[in-house]
Amino acid sequence: MNQLTELVRAQYPGYLLRTLLLSLFEVVVVALLFLLTKPYFESYQVFWYLLCLILVPACGCSVAVNALTKIASQALLQAKKQNINIEQGGDGTQATLAATSAATSAATSAWQYISWKKVLLMVGTGLLIALCYSESAQTFDDLLMLFCAIIIATFLFANWIIINAALPLSIAVIRAFHHRRQAYDEAQSIDHIIRFHLLPWSAIAVTTLFTFFIKYYVGIADEYGYVDTGAVVRSTYISGALVAVWLWLEVGQIARLERILGYINLSGIGHISESEAFSLVMAVPIVLAVIIAAINGFFDIEQYRYQSAIAISMFFMLLAAFAGVSIAILKLCASKALSARQFENT
Repeated sequence: MNQLTELVRAQYPGYLLRTLLLSLFEVVVVALLFLLTKPYFESYQVFWYLLCLILVPACGCSVAVNALTKIASQALLQAKKQNINIEQGGDGTQATLAATSAATSAATSAWQYISWKKVLLMVGTGLLIALCYSESAQTFDDLLMLFCAIIIATFLFANWIIINAALPLSIAVIRAFHHRRQAYDEAQSIDHIIRFHLLPWSAIAVTTLFTFFIKYYVGIADEYGYVDTGAVVRSTYISGALVAVWLWLEVGQIARLERILGYINLSGIGHISESEAFSLVMAVPIVLAVIIAAINGFFDIEQYRYQSAIAISMFFMLLAAFAGVSIAILKLCASKALSARQFENT
């Protein structure tokens, strides 16, 4: 047990930098979306409150889940190489391990270590950041400081979750690996995929893009609140491509560990190459944009109210998110085996 504790703690310095880079990357991508779609609403207070309330918990949770999964994967790999037995240890260690194991025996997904209390605290921090911005001069420099504050909040919350959850998650993963013969059947696998992949990642993607669509459509709407259908098609294609590719990459990496543990076990899936999976992901936004264009042409629609445009885009973003996650899972299950090399890169 002490060996495992030291093994997990030894990973913190490396993942500290990884967490910082992930926090920076995720917030900067969102920031670029907002800065490239003017106006940026110097005085539109409600929008900035909504942005901060959503972005801080969304980025904090996604970064934490990514890093936690990789820490647990590396802990499992090193435990196998060093023949670490987590049952070993003194009486005090054994009692601590038993209590930890009882509480986390089934908690082998990083999402299970993010409590509502932590999410509410992140939302409160986002509210505080928005309040500070609303009291500022709201210049472009203030806007950059707003995003810097969101990056710092994301980094701090992600690290807080990682420090508290890395060891119990690693213990749960190692225990699950030793009992991996009890693999899920297809019904259990589908339930696991929906609970820990489709729902959380789609919620993060859709809520984050929700703020973008509000800003974009309200910003380009005419004086009567109407948006051209061409703008809806273009924004759906660009955003759909971003969401589908992002979730395909994110879930494809994170779900590999759960595939090894036997929680993702779908049969009857033929071989899918990396290029074929990527082609499917890139085809998703094209299909969505074509569907919208076809509906507009069939019903001779030239404009939408901005509220309708937001609702339409949100629905198609949900489909893009589902497609990205589903293709990642199918590609993973199409692999007949996960080699040691693949596992090391998890």
